[in-house]
Amino acid sequence: MSGTKRLYVGNLPYVAQKADVAAFFAKHNVEVLNIDISIDSFTGRNPSYCFVDFTTEAAAETARQTLQGQLIRGRPIKVNIDTGNRQAPRGPRTEGAPLPPDNRYVYDRWTRNDAPDHWLGPQTEGRRVWVGGLPIMRTQLETHEMMRGLFSG
Repeated sequence: MSGTKRLYVGNLPYVAQKADVAAFFAKHNVEVLNIDISIDSFTGRNPSYCFVDFTTEAAAETARQTLQGQLIRGRPIKVNIDTGNRQAPRGPRTEGAPLPPDNRYVYDRWTRNDAPDHWLGPQTEGRRVWVGGLPIMRTQLETHEMMRGLFSG
């Protein structure tokens, strides 16, 4: 291995969360420093992969060799060297219209930190609806204002 302590873990089931990955490595007695997993705020799904940082290069190499094909939530995973070809981090835009007066959008996918409960709560309580046929909205503020208008009252 090329001296890396970071591995790509792929073929994850879409429902897997950071806790699932952490429990998997703990079950196999492999100590990890960090798990980077993206979770889509709208769907609660991951992109079927994550990146895991290990305490040592030896731990990373052992994990790469021994955990290939092991199951996370019933699905065999792929463990490979992290190639480092990641996109730049995405986040809220700083230019453009000012934030609403209460500094929150109806749904701000970039800064929400109340996962995972907010994905399942509205659905199980019958409070989640799908709204289609909306015009294209150019900014988050425009989307915020339209959603507030649609659901006012």
